[in-house]
Amino acid sequence: MSSVYRTTLREAWQITWKKRWLWLFGLFSAFLGSGGEYNLIAKNIASVQDGGAVMTSVASVIQQSGFGVWYETFSEIVGNLNVASIALLITTLIIIIFIFVIALISQGAVVSGIFRSYKQSETGLRESWNRGRNKLKEVFWINVIGKLSLYLVFALLAIPFFYLFLKTYNLMWQWVLVVVSFLIFVPLAVVVSFLVKYAVIFAVTKNNDIGLAIRESWKLFCSNWVISIEMSLVLFAVNVIVGVGIVLGLIVTSIPFVIIGFIGVYLDISYVFWFAAILGAVVAFGGVFTVGAMLTVFQMASWVILFERLVEGVAIPKIVRLATGLPGSFNRDKK
Repeated sequence: MSSVYRTTLREAWQITWKKRWLWLFGLFSAFLGSGGEYNLIAKNIASVQDGGAVMTSVASVIQQSGFGVWYETFSEIVGNLNVASIALLITTLIIIIFIFVIALISQGAVVSGIFRSYKQSETGLRESWNRGRNKLKEVFWINVIGKLSLYLVFALLAIPFFYLFLKTYNLMWQWVLVVVSFLIFVPLAVVVSFLVKYAVIFAVTKNNDIGLAIRESWKLFCSNWVISIEMSLVLFAVNVIVGVGIVLGLIVTSIPFVIIGFIGVYLDISYVFWFAAILGAVVAFGGVFTVGAMLTVFQMASWVILFERLVEGVAIPKIVRLATGLPGSFNRDKK
């Protein structure tokens, strides 16, 4: 029997490379934050730090002029609105909602496409899209519940410290909030990300409703939290390697465009410079988006494959195998 993670990553890569149409879904589902648990940690650390700064700013406003300044600012903004700005605002909102809906459908579609490919069932772009569209409600509410639970916990943590900060204006409470939030909120954010991931897979692959998918994801995580953390560490290492590769790739591919641009500047031919700059930017963004979409699919494929093996009960954490001397436990023939 081979290593859990080596087998998982190999099969995930095979699906990612053979089913390249999944990259389209991966590109859009990345908008929901599919960068992995450790990217999530970095984002939430920044959120916690920002929360301390916001606490200071709000307290300053309240002490100086209460909430009146906020009302005046809001009234001024509303008063300056015209037909063009309102139309622009509505158009922007529609575009954001449209992208969000496409991202939700894509998340369900990529899970469906990966799962059916792993099970060696017939699948394709249209079939996966239809499955993602049919599971839009479940995927939407699972993501919303996950986000709202985090915001609620952060609010409950912040309110008592914010109150003490307003009463004393002692910066100690701001730092206490940052520390407590880091110790509680950040680990909770990682756990919620696992639950959301597993719940979406349950909803799409097992046809569970929202409540059942969340309950089943909780049970699965509680029974397999060690291997979930191990997998996130492995994927974090993959993210680091890919990130370094992207940087090196951008440096190498930029060289000819930089040379052409310098030639354009030296010969005082502006259109040569702008041609090189624009084409170089297109190549760079195209490469980053392609690799990002591929990485999103690869990560989700790794989680879907691990999920299926956990449900079947044939995957054992690496740390447990090292402690007990087991060679590995991930035999696909057990399916």
